[in-house]
Amino acid sequence: MKTIRSEHIRKTARNRECYNCGMTIKKGEKYLNREIRYDGKIITLSFCLSDTCSPKLVTEGGEG
Repeated sequence: MKTIRSEHIRKTARNRECYNCGMTIKKGEKYLNREIRYDGKIITLSFCLSDTCSPKLVTEGGEG
């Protein structure tokens, strides 16, 4: 069973908080949207695309 269900780079329609660094992702900016399976539930996480914070896309590596 995969832990990461899906991930997409999207443009936000509202302010969000980066799960990794806590920075505010402002309305209109692009961000990484990742759905994961945790404890039997589906959780959606938002990550900013800054150079210091940005997580790697797992689907690019062939795992997702």
